Amino acid sequence: AHSTPLPIDIVCSCLASASGIESEVYAIDYQATLNLLNAGREPSVSARHFVLLSAFCCRNPLLKLQQAKLKFEDRLHEQNDMTYSIVRPTA
Repeated sequence: AHSTPLPIDIVCSCLASASGIESEVYAIDYQATLNLLNAGREPSVSARHFVLLSAFCCRNPLLKLQQAKLKFEDRLHEQNDMTYSIVRPTA
């Protein structure tokens, strides 16, 4: 029997670079997170809400990790397909 896929309400990203190496930070904290956002925006998915686990330290972006997270947050703010929440826990 063929079943219809259930709708996806929320996409939640907890992606984060483990090393802090600049190329890894960009690839994960920006690009992989952007890929996840775009996957949720696909017409076949049409997620309604995106939750981003960011970091409290992004308030003062001195490190590449923080800058990559903020760059993604800018992209998140620019889209209007989904509502979103940004969670910034402390370490």
